[in-house]
Amino acid sequence: MRFFFFARAFYALLLRIQFAPMGSSAPQLNRDDRPQRPQVAQARRPEEGQSATKMGEAAGPSPFAAVHLEIQSAVDRVNERAALDSFFDHLQGLSTELFNVLPPQVRHEHEDHKDLGSDDCFALVNRLAAQATEAAGEIREKVERINELLRGFRFKDEGLSSMDELTPSEGVLDEVAEQVVGYKKAYDLFHSCSVKYEDALAAGRKAFDKETGLGDEQSLGYKIYRLEEEVKRLKRGLLGLGRLSARSKIAELEFEIIDLKNLQAALKVESPPPSQLRVTEPRDLYHDTIKDLNHLTHPVEDYYTDEIDKLEELEAKLETARSAGEGGAVKGLTGKKAQLTGFHEVVREAVQLPAFVKALLSYDKKDNPLTTAALRELLVTFSHELNPDFGGEHEGLPDEITHNAINYVTNYIGDLVLTEGVKALNLDKTQQKRLSQIFSLNALTDERQRLEAHASKGTKKIAAIPSRGPMAELSGYYGDACWTSRDDIVKNNPDMIGLAFVSNPGDAVHENLMGSCLLFERTIGGEKTLIVRGLNPRQNYITQLNAESFLKEFVEYLKPIAQARGIASIVAPMNTPGALTNRPTISRAFDSLYGETPLLELDEPLTFNGYTVTKVTELVRF
Repeated sequence: MRFFFFARAFYALLLRIQFAPMGSSAPQLNRDDRPQRPQVAQARRPEEGQSATKMGEAAGPSPFAAVHLEIQSAVDRVNERAALDSFFDHLQGLSTELFNVLPPQVRHEHEDHKDLGSDDCFALVNRLAAQATEAAGEIREKVERINELLRGFRFKDEGLSSMDELTPSEGVLDEVAEQVVGYKKAYDLFHSCSVKYEDALAAGRKAFDKETGLGDEQSLGYKIYRLEEEVKRLKRGLLGLGRLSARSKIAELEFEIIDLKNLQAALKVESPPPSQLRVTEPRDLYHDTIKDLNHLTHPVEDYYTDEIDKLEELEAKLETARSAGEGGAVKGLTGKKAQLTGFHEVVREAVQLPAFVKALLSYDKKDNPLTTAALRELLVTFSHELNPDFGGEHEGLPDEITHNAINYVTNYIGDLVLTEGVKALNLDKTQQKRLSQIFSLNALTDERQRLEAHASKGTKKIAAIPSRGPMAELSGYYGDACWTSRDDIVKNNPDMIGLAFVSNPGDAVHENLMGSCLLFERTIGGEKTLIVRGLNPRQNYITQLNAESFLKEFVEYLKPIAQARGIASIVAPMNTPGALTNRPTISRAFDSLYGETPLLELDEPLTFNGYTVTKVTELVRF
């Protein structure tokens, strides 16, 4: 941090010193003249209807001079009917992602929105609608429609009665664990977020009555009996044939029998009257998972242990059969024992959360409403437990969907969950890919781009100040860039120059450093080229700007500099993201403006801060 304060002091010094242009090994001062402030070109005021104001022509003895750029501001509030309609159109995807990935501290509820069944991420709907003078009835209908679409994604147990004494391993974990060990048929009688206990019992009775024509416990007893007889039949065939399909079917049926017996026990408990149904608070899936995993496997482990003991006893009895040449029966028996032992190991390993998460990630390669919702919340909270101090700024987030709120979510998921969480879980490439799909932030980034499209007509003024002195040396600090660990970057890179971006230039109160960039000279096919490296405006500032407007004006600023130095092209390492920028908004702006441009190869690689750039994308050719 102290370097940041040094940088501010050096900025004041910079205004009185002229640094040498690129190619110089050290900064040079004019001996005969006192130091002069770099000349600042005056930017033209925007004309009516113009999207962005072009900068003025650079002046001064050096091709590099401090220049003011005027950049489009990103909209702070949406107050036009067209923007409101667009927002409603895309709110579903945005809100779904927000609700599922925000950490528990952010996903709190407000009393004044409960009457609409909405939480704080929907508060902006009412405010925007009021600004657009939309009818109250129409507002309510829209909010209700949005909430109806999103209820399937809300991870809450609102209206669900307490069934701790009936289903010791309640919730989604029962079904997920059964899927992990090979039981594919999911029961959704007691685990629905929106069905009360009595409704669940009624659904169970109705389903089994319809199938068997019997009532309640009788229907379950008959179904269990029928399944047990089927298992006996398959086991008789298994000893003779040892078919893999039969062994798999036996395991599936035996799991179904266990589940039905648990349901049968639950039905024997007298149902409490509706007045005594206790509505649970929204459950903390992560901490319930830690608790549930420890007892979830006990009945299954007991089952496997008993079955394996029986098989070993039978195996001993068949020792004589081996010597008699009856190898077929022994082979089938050994195969079943191996299968049960394998299933047993899966369950035993899944008691630990990392193994449980890996099993879920490996279960289904496509989106699954059961596993995806569980994984989202488990991974977010698991990552938060690893680093509870990460991103404390969320405490000050407003109850609206703003640029800062969306920015916080994308950074939280990208930096904490997909970086720290993945590292701690030691996932393989397939599991990492699945995790990236689960935490896709496309809805968030798309909505941010739509909001930025409704830019205000005003502009923000930024000064671009070149340096081959202290400001260049400290550029990593005030630009929040990754080369802060490197020393003597100016001395070791004579063909490099640093750029400091300053917001509100000339304003003694609000003037501030807001980012940095490095420029390098290399050649392509023998022609000089200027490489844009590490373009890093500060994150909390670039969210206030139209990123594409910023990038366009920055390239315009570089054009006269490059031409004055006899440079044939301006390029950027777009295929090396770590060398291009650390800001997702800037990266997307590059992709939007130059994504279709072919790559060119440098005559000599550019290596800086651990990144080696060999191919670049051409931004401008003269």
